[in-house]
Amino acid sequence: MQHVTQSQFRQSEKGQSSLEFIVVLTFFMFLISWMFLSAPMFHMAIAVRQAAYDCAFSAVQSLSQEQGYMQGVVAGQQSFAASGLNSNRATVTPLGNWDRGGLVTCRVTYSVPLENFPLRRVAPVPSTLEYSYSLPLQKYKSKWQ
Repeated sequence: MQHVTQSQFRQSEKGQSSLEFIVVLTFFMFLISWMFLSAPMFHMAIAVRQAAYDCAFSAVQSLSQEQGYMQGVVAGQQSFAASGLNSNRATVTPLGNWDRGGLVTCRVTYSVPLENFPLRRVAPVPSTLEYSYSLPLQKYKSKWQ
């Protein structure tokens, strides 16, 4: 039977605590790295949703299809510019019925710049983000020409 001295016991505890620290540190470094790498994708997804809402909200402000279409496109593009994204990569398409009580849907597609994601070979990154938002035209609006 071999006796373990007090100093040998302390040294084995130091080794175990160092190993636990390295494991925990590795996990937190991975978590922080994931947050920094996925934050741009979350930002783009939020911007696409906001642009779709802004487009639909602006498009339903008119009973004229031509005017409502243009208002929707301009609002969607300005929403992208306000979020700091390149509006040239976005396609804003208002569709629907501009009659009283009609439903207007705005579809926004954004082409994701894949060169901004260094780990795209490790984790799948979608090449496009798309979102649609629908709003009804107000029934009480007057048609001003």
